[in-house]
Amino acid sequence: MGLELLVADEQGMVDLARATVRAEADKQRRYTVERRVRLYYDDYRTILRDHIYGIHADAPEAASALEPFLPFVGGSSFLKRVADERARPLYARDPLRRIVRPSELEASPAREAPLPGERPRLPPPSPDQAAWEGLAAEMDVNRVLDQAMRLLTPSARVFLYPRVIQGEEPTAALDVLTGDMVSVIPDPRQPGRALALIYALESRNGAATKYACWDNRRSFAFSPEHGPALDLRIHDFGLLPFVEIAQRGRPGTYWDITVGADLEAQTLNSLSLDLVITYKAWTQRHIQLAFKGDVDGFPRNQILNEKSILYIGGNSDSLLLPIDLQGDFRQLLDVQASNEARAAAAYGISRERLNQKGGVETDDGLHERVDEMAQIAYRAEVDLFRVTKAISREHPQYHLSPDSRTIVDLGYLHARTNRKTQLELYDMEVKQGLRSGVDSVLEDNPEYGGDRAVALAHIEERTREQAAIYEIQKITNSPNRNDLSKPGQTAEDNGRMGPMVRDGTMTRDEAGEKAMGGGSKLRALARRVLRGGNA
Repeated sequence: MGLELLVADEQGMVDLARATVRAEADKQRRYTVERRVRLYYDDYRTILRDHIYGIHADAPEAASALEPFLPFVGGSSFLKRVADERARPLYARDPLRRIVRPSELEASPAREAPLPGERPRLPPPSPDQAAWEGLAAEMDVNRVLDQAMRLLTPSARVFLYPRVIQGEEPTAALDVLTGDMVSVIPDPRQPGRALALIYALESRNGAATKYACWDNRRSFAFSPEHGPALDLRIHDFGLLPFVEIAQRGRPGTYWDITVGADLEAQTLNSLSLDLVITYKAWTQRHIQLAFKGDVDGFPRNQILNEKSILYIGGNSDSLLLPIDLQGDFRQLLDVQASNEARAAAAYGISRERLNQKGGVETDDGLHERVDEMAQIAYRAEVDLFRVTKAISREHPQYHLSPDSRTIVDLGYLHARTNRKTQLELYDMEVKQGLRSGVDSVLEDNPEYGGDRAVALAHIEERTREQAAIYEIQKITNSPNRNDLSKPGQTAEDNGRMGPMVRDGTMTRDEAGEKAMGGGSKLRALARRVLRGGNA
């Protein structure tokens, strides 16, 4: 069901869309989100100006004194720092995307344990793999998704708009729409679900003059003031061709502008303190002179600087007094740092991480928040593929099969965590019988699709490779993995060649050559070990 759930005819749909974008509540919501997005992009000068005049509404002269110093307030906003810390790890490395079809997945050799010495085998890529990679390259998927996940913090909801741009050489495109750019018509039966999406097509002087409206079977343009539907098109996508990426909000409502309000408030608080500190540093950086006495004898229009001499007349009681205006701003800086640390803690960000002073050992809270963002990103990946399948039929070169699906590994999930801590937990859980190495392999390699046979083959391969390395280390009297002071791994090995290597009369390579009778034997041994043979 689409808009016809609410209206009976085409004009009714247009009127409903027009009423949605003109509603005062929706205008205020878009304004609020726009302000937060601008704060993310450090476009805060006008916002900060309005903020200080609001604070000093009863004393506008105080705001006027601060206003000239607005251009000197710089640095990344607090909101931007939090947003980037939450999202940066997700696409720091390109994800692995494997396109498969259910029938091919069921018949995949990955269902069988690989032979000894063979690499674990993923489900083979379907013919759709090349098509998806072509579409992803044209849409610049990794960059756009990285941008979308960063903008999710200020916007609370963002939308991906994949489409095929027709022309002499049709190409796929992918745009990010933040909440201030979009209005929706929610499903009255499911308020958290959108029946239709509306965004501005044309604007003049900051005001939209033409909108586009999409539902699951048609699109049309309309004027915000009057008139019928324009450029009506019936599409056969069978879905609303947008990808919604959303943070958790208030149940039972589509938009929740309270999400992100705390970051906006703290950002303006920090910027206001920056402004005050800048003002005081500028105006209080000198010693002010004050004249006490007969002002009638004081020549006018004299310049006060370190190179001039003041000429003073008057009686003998006249006095020129220095007033030291220089202040200590450390208290203001301490207040600012304390407020930011407290606000950042709600997002799992430590003071060390916030100030870019390391933070590896204090990032457990951040890892939990990034885990939450990773779940959102994974859902977005799946939904993006689903929508792209539908629109790909309009692309002359890249077509995706209707039954294809994606397997996504979000770029080595362990790369965003404290790997040392993670491995220590793995080890403890194995010792306590709570997991096996297979569980750890599956957790680090979602592309294996939970196939324990493939994970076991992965472990077998790595174990065989490490065994080969140990054998080579022993033969060449190389240091073992635990004690770098010993040239070999066993007492026998050390006694054989160790002293000569230790005393410098023979290199480790030379010892290995002598022990094996030449490098060819060593290479043959390595090959036998890697194939699963005996040394």
